[in-house]
Amino acid sequence: MIARDTTDPYSLLESGGQCPQGGTTVNQYELALVLSTKIEDEDRAAALEKIQGYITRFGGTVKDIEDGGRKKLAYEIQKEKEGYYSFIHFEAPATTPAEVESRVRIMEPVLRYLCVRQDA
Repeated sequence: MIARDTTDPYSLLESGGQCPQGGTTVNQYELALVLSTKIEDEDRAAALEKIQGYITRFGGTVKDIEDGGRKKLAYEIQKEKEGYYSFIHFEAPATTPAEVESRVRIMEPVLRYLCVRQDA
């Protein structure tokens, strides 16, 4: 068991715990995206900016974005054999991923997505 300073409420938030003053739990997440290769680079960047906006709108904080590049898909998706992979790491309350996913689901350039909680 890890000893934490219970007088500092932010020490618990940094580790994904709950704030003793009634705050919300903050978790670490990774959102993996596969974007269409049919769109231009600036449209792909705009889609990633829009997704970042969704994350911040629903109480999250984007930590970093990892570009996985263009890769061959394991199977054809919407008649495409390749896709652009991106990974967005963020921390947010437990309700944020569902809100973000509901909006990412209907975005035109997104072929596939997966949001997972990372262990602290």
